[in-house]
Amino acid sequence: MQTIDTAGLFSRYPHLAKKISMTWGTQECREILVSLMSDSRSSVRTGFSHEDAKTIFMLLDRHDALYPQFDKEPEIAAPARPAVAARQAMTKQSEGNGLMRYIYPFLALIGFAATFKAYKIFF
Repeated sequence: MQTIDTAGLFSRYPHLAKKISMTWGTQECREILVSLMSDSRSSVRTGFSHEDAKTIFMLLDRHDALYPQFDKEPEIAAPARPAVAARQAMTKQSEGNGLMRYIYPFLALIGFAATFKAYKIFF
């Protein structure tokens, strides 16, 4: 896994360093990280810099990867995972008959040609 450079974020916000390091690996840590990425106060806030927000998001992503049991909304947090699984399932289905790889594009080409001829006849 790639290391996350938290030095800048933690030097600017030492209270976050303490909170995150003390709760890392718990549901509370995930809640802290999620709350940092959303505006939950009624007062005017300046928000985090792009770099700090990116670091917080990366920490949340790493926490979810290491402790998925705390992620109550995995389909929202990681939408690519189901797509990858579906793509792998389709690949396995098509691997059953290697010839089908060549037949489907050929059939598509025939269908396109027939449609084009019909278009020329009627228009």
